[in-house]
Amino acid sequence: MLFVVICVAVACLVGIAVCCCLPCIIAILYAVTDQEGATEEEIDRLPKFKFRRIGNFEKLNGEAQASEGLMTECNTHAPTEHVISQDDAECCICLSVYDNGAELRGLPCHHHFHCSCIDKWLYINATCPLCKFNILKPSNQIGTSVV
Repeated sequence: MLFVVICVAVACLVGIAVCCCLPCIIAILYAVTDQEGATEEEIDRLPKFKFRRIGNFEKLNGEAQASEGLMTECNTHAPTEHVISQDDAECCICLSVYDNGAELRGLPCHHHFHCSCIDKWLYINATCPLCKFNILKPSNQIGTSVV
């Protein structure tokens, strides 16, 4: 009987200790992780593109269907153009198909998203949501896959 009382008392003490210390442990672990957001200046240095559809575009059951597109770089003297496939013509953050004239932002890992979607993400976490490429430390991640 005494053994049971001791076990219950120890279990209660451990439970109380975990409940009191768990928030502190979580806060310390979160502070240790390398999840820092980007500044507005760092985000503005990333290239912006305008999307233009270059294939058939249909609405099926009222929903837009992706089609092949062309991304043209904005704010440059010699804009570059990138053709993107039908599968890549949607934002992986909001899951919406790129509309004609949509403003996109390209990351150093060559993934692209709506400017409004990726800017919000990068303020919180300065990594690509798809491949985790850190836009603040691009020089140390040369082997990252490109899509």
